[in-house]
Amino acid sequence: MRRVIILGNAGSGKSTLARALGQKLDLRVHHLDMHFWKPGWIKEERPIFEWNALELPKAEEWIIEGTYASTLPARLERADTLIFLDFSRFFCLKSAFLRSRQYRGRSRPDISEGCFEKFDYKFAYYIWRDHTILHDRFIQIQLKYSHLEVIVLHSRGEIGKFLERLPEK
Repeated sequence: MRRVIILGNAGSGKSTLARALGQKLDLRVHHLDMHFWKPGWIKEERPIFEWNALELPKAEEWIIEGTYASTLPARLERADTLIFLDFSRFFCLKSAFLRSRQYRGRSRPDISEGCFEKFDYKFAYYIWRDHTILHDRFIQIQLKYSHLEVIVLHSRGEIGKFLERLPEK
């Protein structure tokens, strides 16, 4: 487990898992949101974001969390492990809402400074809609990228047990 992709809906805990896994395995963690969002929730220009996101998997070891479908194939080709956080829509909505309260008026650690946490109708809709899209994409990934070790986690408890089972680097 030296090149790890973490996928899941917004609010599923991708960033939190990535930080914990990076610490446990002594791997560098990349949060794609930090490359996509500039301060004030301004999107990076697509060619610049894609160039950055396509450079990350060229390293020998890494953890990359975030979906960003346009750059996903390059990451999947190089990855050895895919972790899919398969949490319910309701869990993700609640988690994203609570995160917005926790980081109200400031940026969370896995996104660019100046991107103050928010929870609104548009974000809730994105979470609800993307649940199905991610499941469909996950099925296609499993069919196409058979070299990957696939780990599916359904709860915070499963994440904790997964991390406990991993040997320290």
